[in-house]
Amino acid sequence: MVLPDEAWARRISGTFANQLALDEPACAHAVLKPVLDHMRGASYLVSVRAPIARSDDAAALCQQFGGTGRVGAAGIDRLPSARLDAFVAAFQAVPWTAHQHH
Repeated sequence: MVLPDEAWARRISGTFANQLALDEPACAHAVLKPVLDHMRGASYLVSVRAPIARSDDAAALCQQFGGTGRVGAAGIDRLPSARLDAFVAAFQAVPWTAHQHH
């Protein structure tokens, strides 16, 4: 989900990602907020939450793009806009699907 480029969005991006994870615990979530820095160019603030039902390594995903975090929750302070497609592809490549219980 991409939030608007507004100050309030930066303040709530992590909280919103947590709420999405609670609402849909079998899914992974990424919340992005565009950031325009005239010195560095356009980028995104990214919050990633692994499925609560199965904590994959959200930190490993974010570290590929200069971020940090924990297994279940991680983030990227500055994802350059030019790397957005690479991030989306990497996010989609993670086997986020929760184990099925029979």
